[in-house]
Amino acid sequence: MTASMPNQSITVDRTALFVHKLMLLLRETPEGQPSGELIKTVAASFTLTDFENGRTESRAWRFKAVMSFASNYLKNAGWLIKDNYTRWLISPEGLQALQDFPDPVEFYRRARRLDSLRKKGIDKIIAEQSAALPPASAQDDEDEEQAVEAAASGPKTFYDDTVESAGQFIAEHVKTMHWYSFQLCVGYLLLAMGYYVLRVSPPGKDGGIDVWANSDPLGVSGKWLKVQVKRQIDKIGFHDMTAFTGHIKEGEAGIFVCTGGFTDDALNHARTEHVTTLDLQQFVRLWMQHYPNLIAEAQKLFPLESVYLLRPED
Repeated sequence: MTASMPNQSITVDRTALFVHKLMLLLRETPEGQPSGELIKTVAASFTLTDFENGRTESRAWRFKAVMSFASNYLKNAGWLIKDNYTRWLISPEGLQALQDFPDPVEFYRRARRLDSLRKKGIDKIIAEQSAALPPASAQDDEDEEQAVEAAASGPKTFYDDTVESAGQFIAEHVKTMHWYSFQLCVGYLLLAMGYYVLRVSPPGKDGGIDVWANSDPLGVSGKWLKVQVKRQIDKIGFHDMTAFTGHIKEGEAGIFVCTGGFTDDALNHARTEHVTTLDLQQFVRLWMQHYPNLIAEAQKLFPLESVYLLRPED
């Protein structure tokens, strides 16, 4: 939604409302959300001005650019986690901050103050005296508004958009990949990580195990690693997780890979059974990390290329 207003600026108080709403949304989804989708949800929760919903000099969506810039205060305060695959999560400290500072303006100003102190290396003071931090001044607010507008057209916006777009392309590739090709990719990844992959189940009934790996090339003395792979949109629930853990015997290890993620009940059960879970973002991070060690067939199946960007300062 868009409304017209004569004031061509985004005030600190207005940005505080946006940022606070973002954190409230993340509180409801502790597993995190893709940053692009999250920002769109925040935008849909407000009646944006023409200026807020418009384009910067670099043709970037101003609202998104402002949210990307302002969210770095939350990240540097330790309240927001930005992983390398454009997914944002709220930290335990962020959850506590929502309780301690329910007013959006105070919440945002505390984050800015923490960001400023941490950049000066005053972590000890932050840890011991965070509740006594003074609020930002009016001059701070004016400087902030100018900084936000400058950043909206700056290199940081280009960097964030490029990283997000790359992440979206990679995610879409995996989501549209044939399910068995994805299963092969999991086997190739384990091979690149130093495991001996002794069996990748062919299409059809597999008895609940898709990949068998071992630290011993013959599978005689090493620890067996049993893997189940699901390329699907839906999350794995408690029932499917218990069915998988039933196949893990004492002395064995299990990995459950699902592009749709896992419910909280499934994750809790996996932890009690010492089963490692990998969602789409975690799988892609490992694929990127071990890409140089992947065999040619694997790189052809899921090809990536390194592109270097100058990382702007937050």
